[in-house]
Amino acid sequence: MVVPPLLVRTSLNGAVIRIASYGALLVTITLMCAYIVFKRGSLVGDMPIARDLETDRSRRIAEIFFRGLPLAFLVVGGKMLAEFIPSVFSYASDQAHAVTEVHLIKQINSPSMPGAFYVYMGILTDDRRHLSFSYPDTILQVGHKYRFTLLPNSDFVLEAKDEN
Repeated sequence: MVVPPLLVRTSLNGAVIRIASYGALLVTITLMCAYIVFKRGSLVGDMPIARDLETDRSRRIAEIFFRGLPLAFLVVGGKMLAEFIPSVFSYASDQAHAVTEVHLIKQINSPSMPGAFYVYMGILTDDRRHLSFSYPDTILQVGHKYRFTLLPNSDFVLEAKDEN
């Protein structure tokens, strides 16, 4: 979480770092969730909550919850990887080139945690298109026009340059 923003701001090719860090994050989360979902034995038995659960029914409910939540993340992570990998492959093998588009920013969404602005930004443009910008190296402002370089067949921003 700390290293990619520093690398994006100091290296010449921030797009490669964005792609590699986003891919590594997706793969890591997906594999961790797969491990939890498919782990043999009881998950709840090893947790501190186990001593508070008195009936078999409450243990089963807790087991369903602690396996169901990672299962949901596993499905979403798998879907995100299925959408992301073909774009990265076509871009890396020069079958498709990055797309450059000019958009006016209507709204910027960022997670509300300290420093989150440097990790991820969701961008809504004037034509109601949603763009995903990981580890931004420029400060984007609402109402300004930017030239976005996008991963082919994706909303993943590789680079943003001010047009004003």
